[in-house]
Amino acid sequence: FLVRYTLYIIQLHNSANGTISLQNYGYNLNEEWHIEAECEYVQIQSNLFKIEAGYDFLTISDESVTKQFSGTEKINETMHGNFSILFTSDSYVNDEGFILLWRCLKYA
Repeated sequence: FLVRYTLYIIQLHNSANGTISLQNYGYNLNEEWHIEAECEYVQIQSNLFKIEAGYDFLTISDESVTKQFSGTEKINETMHGNFSILFTSDSYVNDEGFILLWRCLKYA
């Protein structure tokens, strides 16, 4: 039984956008990113999203909501500026991975 865990803490001060990616990922991954953006809300969109449906999962969460994705879903979500992304993969099949783009939203 093997579990690999990596934690990325990304603090983006005075930044209005960013990219989170994991391409050609391996087996038994448990990867986590914490983003602290300098805005109240961000829009998160997938530029690439292809992971093993039903077995590998990408979870995006903020202080009030958690959303989970798998397979080849299109991601287009609005979240609070402080959010986390968790990716887990199983031990059998891997795929192309994901590229997520996020940007601060400005509401008048």
